[in-house]
Amino acid sequence: MFRQAQGRFVIDKTNPANCKFQLTIDANSIDTNQPQRDTHLKSDTFFNVAQFPTITFDSTSVTQAGSTQGVVYQVTGNLTMHGVTKPIVLQVQLVGQGPDPSGGNTMRAS
Repeated sequence: MFRQAQGRFVIDKTNPANCKFQLTIDANSIDTNQPQRDTHLKSDTFFNVAQFPTITFDSTSVTQAGSTQGVVYQVTGNLTMHGVTKPIVLQVQLVGQGPDPSGGNTMRAS
């Protein structure tokens, strides 16, 4: 797992094409529960965190893929890792929403 990540998403329930998903992961925060393995994964053999400190995902298109226990979106976007960007497709499911402490609205997705 990565212990430090942050992201944003914007949901337009009436027009999924307007949805946006963005994620940034601190590659140095990898935690496999094995310190020696973590050190090896952080080295230039794998993630090379000294040269490539972040892993990012930015959506390029979103479509609604269906609904089971919540709304499911098919999210196409660009994953950048180790200096290489490749297109990938993710399934994202909304798992809850409600008011946040600042008076706004918050959603959870998985």
